[in-house]
Amino acid sequence: MYTDELLDMLMSITTKQMQSRGNLRREVLLKTTHEVLSKELKEKQQIRKRKWEAMKNDMNKRSRIDTDVEMVDDELIAYHTSCKNICDNHIGLKLSRVMWMKSSVMPEL
Repeated sequence: MYTDELLDMLMSITTKQMQSRGNLRREVLLKTTHEVLSKELKEKQQIRKRKWEAMKNDMNKRSRIDTDVEMVDDELIAYHTSCKNICDNHIGLKLSRVMWMKSSVMPEL
């Protein structure tokens, strides 16, 4: 073989080796980049999940507080109503006593 042919073959082999090495480098680079990106994605998903859980817990706490407030409001309204009924009954009883006393003390003319 001629020297030029040998040089061409050697050059071709060297280029193929460099390409395969380049491909290996690219594969390693892509693999490490993929690992880094997937790790970052998992971290962001965990952060998002924690934020969602915190927000959900906060909303649950607020809804519990709201139902407690509604219960307190309902209890206060019921208590007020019962007090009002007692007062009305007491006033009605007093009025009937006063009317009875007036009728018994003052005979009708």
